[in-house]
Amino acid sequence: VNRLKQFKEKMNIHERKYKLYTEGEDLFALPNTKYPDLEVTIGEVELLDKLFGLYTEVLETLEEWKTIPWQEVPEKMDDMTEKMDSFSARCSKMPKKLRTYEAYDDLKNQIEDFQKVLPLLQELAKPSIRERHWDDVRKITNSDFEITADFKLVTLIDLNLVTVQEQIEEVTEGADKQLKIQQALEEIQDFWEVKEFLFQEWKGRPINVL
Repeated sequence: VNRLKQFKEKMNIHERKYKLYTEGEDLFALPNTKYPDLEVTIGEVELLDKLFGLYTEVLETLEEWKTIPWQEVPEKMDDMTEKMDSFSARCSKMPKKLRTYEAYDDLKNQIEDFQKVLPLLQELAKPSIRERHWDDVRKITNSDFEITADFKLVTLIDLNLVTVQEQIEEVTEGADKQLKIQQALEEIQDFWEVKEFLFQEWKGRPINVL
């Protein structure tokens, strides 16, 4: 990327000179001198700039996301998904020539890997996840992180959750079911807490019936 940046600066100088020379030739009614190697190189640089421009943008975006505090992840999840879908679409539309580059494969893998982990992050960010479920995640990933105010997204990204995807999904599905049970129990409790039981004597006899 750095070499490409330096080369683009040199190319800009050559392009300015080329434009200046062409205008001078036009001014004196001289035939325009052709520079086929320059034109080929300009085309190649534009192609490489398309690939490495996206490559850099993806890496910078991922590095930025890694610093997001965990409590802010749920509200940013839709934007992150949309952004990665956009990166994926741009990557898939790359010219055929660029797809032979090692950097293209690396870029494609970076995007696809994050697209795979996003649904897992979304599941873990749901309200149904409790501390006991984080204990399960720690056990599955063999890690010892703590969910604190300083907890950042990078910790979960570095755990490579995709390799234990099925186990993580079992935890999150179980959490959803447990939340439904908890909500049902709370509804029952709320219902009966305010209920009143009225008793009266049966047929005037000192026997109370409900």
